[in-house]
Amino acid sequence: MKTIKKPISLFLTFVMIISITWASPIISGASDTLDPSKMTLEEYIAANIENFVQEINISHYILENNAWIARIINNDSDALIDEINIMTLDIIQNNPQFFYVESAVSASFSASINTNTNTIVFLNFRISLNYFMTSNEYRAAKRRFDNAVAEALDYAKNADTEFEKALALHDYLVLNTVYDSDSLNHFLNTGKVLRHSSHTAYGALVNGTAVCDGYSKAYMYLLNRVGVENRIITGTARNVPHAWNVVKIDGAWYHVDVTFNDPLINNQFDLHGRVSHTFFLLSDAALIGNQTHADWTLPAGIRANSSAYDNAFFRDVETAVIKLGDFLYWIHSSTPSRGTNNNSIRRYNINTGAISTLHSFEAIWFLDGSENRWVLASFVSIAAYNNIIYFNTAREIRSYDPATGAVETIHTPANLGGSGNRFIHGLTMRGETITYTIKTHAATADNFFEISVPSSFVEEPLTDEDALIILKYEVGLIILTPQQRARYDLNGDGYIDSTDALIILKMLVGLL
Repeated sequence: MKTIKKPISLFLTFVMIISITWASPIISGASDTLDPSKMTLEEYIAANIENFVQEINISHYILENNAWIARIINNDSDALIDEINIMTLDIIQNNPQFFYVESAVSASFSASINTNTNTIVFLNFRISLNYFMTSNEYRAAKRRFDNAVAEALDYAKNADTEFEKALALHDYLVLNTVYDSDSLNHFLNTGKVLRHSSHTAYGALVNGTAVCDGYSKAYMYLLNRVGVENRIITGTARNVPHAWNVVKIDGAWYHVDVTFNDPLINNQFDLHGRVSHTFFLLSDAALIGNQTHADWTLPAGIRANSSAYDNAFFRDVETAVIKLGDFLYWIHSSTPSRGTNNNSIRRYNINTGAISTLHSFEAIWFLDGSENRWVLASFVSIAAYNNIIYFNTAREIRSYDPATGAVETIHTPANLGGSGNRFIHGLTMRGETITYTIKTHAATADNFFEISVPSSFVEEPLTDEDALIILKYEVGLIILTPQQRARYDLNGDGYIDSTDALIILKMLVGLL
């Protein structure tokens, strides 16, 4: 009996077997719930991860591969272990819905070999995984994840082309995710992960907090859901390890770095409502020209050599780009000076490529409570609801109707400007709720406030069918839109469950 232990969770046992023949090798611990003969190895590993299996037995697949068998028999298995580990890591990386799996994997095996015939008579080849939550915890987390995904996809509901889908989902992530600079600094200082969630699609979409790989995984998952082909690539950016995406638009590949398009002030304070497009749909040459990213390797067969978008209309846009009908809308800002309209609503005609200026206005952020000094930047944001555009100035929130050109002030917060130097520094919108921030300077903490805009529709009365929808949602059979969740949270506790369904039923029989 000879035993060899490998440093990468590998152990191999050679057994001299004399005068014994085996009809077929014995596989230890074969799965009873999944049939490996009906799946590829990648599909089998993914299915086991979905079932929270901690030790995935892949012996069946090893024994079907003559090259892998030869490595085991010839005691040359290090490359095989590496290959299986890399394959498993790729599966986790390319399935962002596996946010509950630790990225550290370990393949190992034991084998008995008939040294007379050089054949394997026993094999136990396993992949060991660790999970960050139990299956019960995952079910609750999965519901939150699915709700967040539904909200993101709802934001992109007007997008028709691959370009429009990639743009809308990019803007959604930037608007609703804050870069976790604490996690980055902790990793750079210690080499350890501070918050696992910030490295996942769950962190970006549910918690609204992520670092680069969290942004890129969330973007990958959303693009996958709308049928836009993409990959995650890694390299360095400003000499720090970094991840971003390449996205396929109309047959050509482009770089998209959602993380770098989510601007921070002093590497700490998020700019609420600000969306950069500097790193959206760039060619290799354009990305190299920015002198920020380096050391990346594109997957085999992929080249980002199209310059179709390198000088596109959106390149210098620093607000969301919103599609309404056949037009894309955004805010253009220039260096402010007193008495000038330094901001304007602009639109791009999707059919003709023409750009028009629709409405110009002044918006200036002053310093030190004095109107003699001002910030040489604009903090205007744009959003839309029911085909009406909403935007902020330094002191007001206004609406713009693209159909008529009418502009109205819908909200003026109290005690802005003056010696307190308080101004609106951007807004976002979810459903009919506008969230805006007031602060004294961009490089200070946000103070968030909410207002609702008038709804242009009248909701139908609740029925027993709505109660049934709630119950189906509670057990995970369906996903609700953000509007449905707002409508069905009848007791205002932030959850949609049987309590809300019971309220509907009581209303219908006159008990409420």
